[in-house]
Amino acid sequence: MDEIKDTIDSIIKDIREKKGKIEIPDIPERCKSCFNGEFEVEGFSLNCEKYGENNCFLYREFINDNFGKDILPNLQEVEEQARKKIEMYLSNIQKFSINGKGLTIIGSLGTGKTSIIFLIVQEIFKRHISFHYSHSYKFFDRQDENILNKRFLFIDDLGVEVKSDWNKSYFDYLIDHRYRFKLPTIISSNLNEKKLKEEYPRAFDRLRKINYLIELKGGSKR
Repeated sequence: MDEIKDTIDSIIKDIREKKGKIEIPDIPERCKSCFNGEFEVEGFSLNCEKYGENNCFLYREFINDNFGKDILPNLQEVEEQARKKIEMYLSNIQKFSINGKGLTIIGSLGTGKTSIIFLIVQEIFKRHISFHYSHSYKFFDRQDENILNKRFLFIDDLGVEVKSDWNKSYFDYLIDHRYRFKLPTIISSNLNEKKLKEEYPRAFDRLRKINYLIELKGGSKR
């Protein structure tokens, strides 16, 4: 027993010594070298747990200064039927945060889907509500269970990810989990309603029950 304890103590000591040699820079320095939430310190690759969240320094700057400005300046450029739904959602964001109501935003390329997401992010950002934003490529590539219980989850451009049974199962699981615990999920996609049903039938069935559908029918606004 003593030998095992000594071995464990030796391993723990070794880990502590190695960690002690790594000085993680202050947030501004770390953020300067950040690439998709990953940064390197003395040859060690590290992941930032705050990346893409409302307390991420880079993301705060991104939201405040850039995100969506070159896509859609305001809601007046959205057709009336869709605009009324978006305005209703924004004005009731606190209620929808509690009862799990999300949005499924569909439309062709350049119709302003990401910009609508931006408007909603801005609103919940002001209210200090936890959220996670992810493009579908990164969302399916990481499959991070830490985002399961974020109060709001944004998945942008659903449909461009690599199609596989594994990705489909993960998406079904995530949407089902958020449906059961009344956590709003906001999705944008270039796919129409029929295509989304074909790609993710189980998940879309859940989303149809809890999400408002917004269909953008206008042409590209870019």
